[in-house]
Amino acid sequence: MKQSLYAYKNVNKQFAQTIFDLERTENDFIWIQDYHLMLVGSYLRQMENKNNFKNKKPMELGFFLHYPF
Repeated sequence: MKQSLYAYKNVNKQFAQTIFDLERTENDFIWIQDYHLMLVGSYLRQMENKNNFKNKKPMELGFFLHYPF
């Protein structure tokens, strides 16, 4: 179970890093879709804070969960 959780977190971090490294404009909106990438948004926010993006407009993020409870 721990290996699966580690892999899940690692994949989400890789997605977040890839998105973070992209050239973006202030009007970009980032959609994160489904539970597979549920942690990406929080990782992106952590990266923004860590890299002193406080003087810039925060990334606009949306999250869509495909399945109901």
